Amino acid sequence: MEKRSWDFYYFLAKAYFDHFGNLLITQKFITSDGYTYDATGVKLGAWINRQRILYKNHKLSIEKINLLNSIGMAWKTSNVDDERWNYMFLKAQDYFMKYKSLDMPYNFVTEDNERLAKWLNMQIATYLGTTGTSLSFRRIMLLESINIEWFNSNKDFKLQKEEINNTNKRRKKKEIRSRFISFLTRYDSSSLPNKEGLNKRFIYTLDNKNIK
Repeated sequence: MEKRSWDFYYFLAKAYFDHFGNLLITQKFITSDGYTYDATGVKLGAWINRQRILYKNHKLSIEKINLLNSIGMAWKTSNVDDERWNYMFLKAQDYFMKYKSLDMPYNFVTEDNERLAKWLNMQIATYLGTTGTSLSFRRIMLLESINIEWFNSNKDFKLQKEEINNTNKRRKKKEIRSRFISFLTRYDSSSLPNKEGLNKRFIYTLDNKNIK
């Protein structure tokens, strides 16, 4: 088998990052173009994991570390919860790459018996503020990179018109926070409007469009 250079794999990793905005790649991921699964391609996922091992053992050059950092390399996760979340996100990303959507039966489980549909529904519930916790900016961005739909049109309309009261204000606060993060992901630092413009555009978005 032909031995590929470090630069060759880095080129594929950069293509993956440019396409998905992250380097959360399963170790079994195989590709020819960097972001599409191809069983006849190269083992990009295994290569990414190998870079983490080299980094941990101080066997990766500063130049390579900087190059990988420039495309969002995650050298390690901060805690067990993050590891589990990232693991399930990779399952969802694999599903999306295969089927081009996240449409699946409500009881769908993966080949290794992970309840992926239940996990996705939990992310949606958290986004809407019904679980008592919140999704981070990073997690919302990652889920939106695989086209998650937070709510359908009818549900979105009802939530937008829902009057805030003492009973639901904590949930609505989390929901509005999630919506605002989704809204902010449309901008980069160079295109972000001023505070007044941001307020007006966000209110307009809530009144007229679904945030998916």
